[in-house]
Amino acid sequence: MRESAALPARIWHSIYYEQLAYDPSPLFQDISAATLILRGEKDTIATEAHQAQMKDAIDGAELISVPGHGHNIHWEAPAKVAHLITFLEGP
Repeated sequence: MRESAALPARIWHSIYYEQLAYDPSPLFQDISAATLILRGEKDTIATEAHQAQMKDAIDGAELISVPGHGHNIHWEAPAKVAHLITFLEGP
C-alpha cells in the first residue's frame, strides 16, 4: 500500500482513465477457472451492477459483497479477503 500511495497523482489519474476506457467483458465468457468476485459494499468504482454483470457472464462465478468496505477491499480488510479466498487451496 505504501508503494501505491507514493505514486504521483498524475500516474494515478492516468491509470484510472485507462481502466475506464478498457472493457474486458468480451473475455468473461472464456474464463473457465473457479472465479470469486469480491466487492466492497461501498465501492464506487466497480459498481454492484457491473460486478453482477461479470458474475452472470462467467460460468459458475460467485459474487461476495463485503459490508463496510470500498474498492480496495484487499487493503482495507486483508484478513476477511484471506478467509474468503480459501477456495483457491482446492479440496
